[in-house]
Amino acid sequence: MRTLATLSLKRRQRNRGLFLLEATIGMALMGLLFMALYSGLATTTFFVKLSRENLRATQLMAEKLDTIRLYGWKKIAEDPTYIPQRFYPPLYSDDPLTAANDATTRVYTGEISVELAPFTESYADDLRVVTVKLSWVTGKMARSRSMSTLVSKYGVYKYVY
Repeated sequence: MRTLATLSLKRRQRNRGLFLLEATIGMALMGLLFMALYSGLATTTFFVKLSRENLRATQLMAEKLDTIRLYGWKKIAEDPTYIPQRFYPPLYSDDPLTAANDATTRVYTGEISVELAPFTESYADDLRVVTVKLSWVTGKMARSRSMSTLVSKYGVYKYVY
């Protein structure tokens, strides 16, 4: 004969097994949630680093091109040694560790090329194409950016170095 006490005891014993299953599934879901949170944070950190390096590369190229635009025509077109072909700027210009510019702290490798303008017009000899290219490695990805500008013989300021 089943009494009310035996029925409630069996129900409690049956529910104990369900509690263990619920706890296991809950822990698995929490682990999955924390993994997703961690991977989201890691991805965000990586993309912030990528954006910072892209922005710094753009700043460095713009700085070099603006400096070259101020040079006199003779220094740009006739003296190939005046503008260095390679340069190694640091990631942060005000970082005292990268001020020495040694190989262990380098992030970017820059190249500057000055070439004749690809035009057939009569004024083509009075133009040069200046290209600044930066290369660097982010993680295991090789990355590069480049900017070009035209420099004119009669459009360069005469009052600068």
